[in-house]
Amino acid sequence: MGGKRKTRKAPPKKEGKKLPSTFDCPFCDHVGAVSVKMMRTKNQAKLQCGVCACHFAVNISPLTEPVDVYHDWIDKAAEENADGGKVADPDDDYEPNAQDPVSGDVGDEELDEVLDGAGPLDDYEEEEPPGEEL
Repeated sequence: MGGKRKTRKAPPKKEGKKLPSTFDCPFCDHVGAVSVKMMRTKNQAKLQCGVCACHFAVNISPLTEPVDVYHDWIDKAAEENADGGKVADPDDDYEPNAQDPVSGDVGDEELDEVLDGAGPLDDYEEEEPPGEEL
């Protein structure tokens, strides 16, 4: 009397969030330009920007993902720029009165003194061009 017993279908598996595989380059600010190559047989990963050619290599474990390599790169860059990310400024040793060794130019204060004095342009008066009288 009974019918054929039905088996239940397995519920569909939920797909988890996928981790990104391309990243933004912090040096050239291009979106999606950084790719990570995982070489699991050698336990190494290489990261390279396709635009500015910045690269980074690190040893990995079997559980390491590309996002981990990217964040290791960001952490390493932040560690190297520990002084707040300040790029070396060539004008840090700027002295306003120093003479430029390359061009021989004088500093700002000396230039102001030269410009404040009476020069040949102080006596100059603009003249009307001939033929234009109103």
